[in-house]
Amino acid sequence: MRASHLRALVVLAGAVTTAVFWAGPAAAAAPSNDNFAQPTTISSLPFSDTQDLTDATTEPGEQFPCYYASQSAWYSFTPSADEVVRFDTSGSSTPLPAVDVYRDNGSGLSGLGFMACAYPGQSSTVHLQAGTTYAVQIVSGYGYGGSVRLNATEVPAPSNDDFADAMAVASVPFSDTQSAAAATKEPAEPNPTCAPAPPSNSWWYAFTPSVTQSYQASLSSGTWNTEAVLTGTSLGDLTQVDCRSYGGASMAFRGVAGQTYYIQVSDVYAGSSPITLNLAVAPAPNAGFNVFPSDPSSYDTVNFWGLSNDPAGNPITQELYEFGDGTSAIGCCPNVIGGQVDATHRYAKDGDYTAKVTATTSDGRTATFTVPVHVRTHDVTIDKLTVPQSAHPGQTRSISVALANKRYTETVRVELFRSVSGGDFVSVGVLTHDAPVGKSTAYTFNYTFTSDDAAVGKVTFKAVATIVDARDAQPADNTVIALPTKVS
Repeated sequence: MRASHLRALVVLAGAVTTAVFWAGPAAAAAPSNDNFAQPTTISSLPFSDTQDLTDATTEPGEQFPCYYASQSAWYSFTPSADEVVRFDTSGSSTPLPAVDVYRDNGSGLSGLGFMACAYPGQSSTVHLQAGTTYAVQIVSGYGYGGSVRLNATEVPAPSNDDFADAMAVASVPFSDTQSAAAATKEPAEPNPTCAPAPPSNSWWYAFTPSVTQSYQASLSSGTWNTEAVLTGTSLGDLTQVDCRSYGGASMAFRGVAGQTYYIQVSDVYAGSSPITLNLAVAPAPNAGFNVFPSDPSSYDTVNFWGLSNDPAGNPITQELYEFGDGTSAIGCCPNVIGGQVDATHRYAKDGDYTAKVTATTSDGRTATFTVPVHVRTHDVTIDKLTVPQSAHPGQTRSISVALANKRYTETVRVELFRSVSGGDFVSVGVLTHDAPVGKSTAYTFNYTFTSDDAAVGKVTFKAVATIVDARDAQPADNTVIALPTKVS
């Protein structure tokens, strides 16, 4: 007896005692299609059936591709024509329902060829061949029991599956969603040159623009979506205009008014996810560049670092730089995608310039971007470092730094260093002054010689000049090291 409850009711009526026994709720029966050899036949689509698998069993040799199960039931389907069928378990009460689809090779459980598995909340789309028998297994995972609902529906091919049935795009913006699950490929169809492999499916759109301009075609979703734009009148005379695949499935093409363009969409690996085609007027590209150094002098070769890109997905094929001083140059490379040095230029004299780039995409769209370039040549020079020839410990002597400046009045910081053992220098003083143009500016330090200097027998002084709030165009002449001073 399966019931776990047993109760006895004793009724006393005089000398008569009556005992009534109750065995609890009756056990649920195993489903009629519990065994692989007695499947329920799926005679037509759409099909739905619900089975309580609480008391279902499994047989030795059963496969469980989704996850382990101790209850299952079986169905059999032999389609009369080639078709694509979607299987799912929506509407089940058990928390872990699953459906597994096999090709039945006629040799029992051991001869089943696994094809697809659908987890809870998901579906599996399977291509089935006419006259072939398929076994469909429903399970309740990990012994949860409960009811499992099997749903099987035919997935039709897109209405625009064939070139001759291309969906007309009446106006933009336009959007349409189709699935590659049941799409086919015609014998004479061209293969998109950008696809990683020849697609086994496709569907078509026809677009005849009323205005000559650039249009953006983009795809979303799919496992490896591919789109190609072609011109022609039949499958045999199509010419590809452009093509994009996967993450790059966005492009712009120049549409001429009155010319019909065919857009071929496919999922290379025949995925079942929906793919949406969007068609709209293409946006302008993004032109841009950085200038390095940002504070150039007339001695610097200025790098123009290209940042142009196209949100429609096309390459930038040319960048025309105008430097603002009457000269220009073409960016360094065709098919520029941004993030590289595209042009260099050296300005002959100081001044304020406006540099401009005109970026052009492969389909002819353009955009411009300007950057102000302020050329200033800051340059000071240490003309002379005057130190005493000799000194003795405890003696304070003057050390003078003469600074020349020929460009702009600058605020200059001069730091004096003395040598220490090991060849290093340590700072012994800092002076900051304004250095006017056209004359020498003196920076005078007082240094008291030490017993350490005497122990070494000499000391060497170094002076370093730094322009405050500006970059020196020629810093090599900002450092001077004097001849050693003898200390005794």
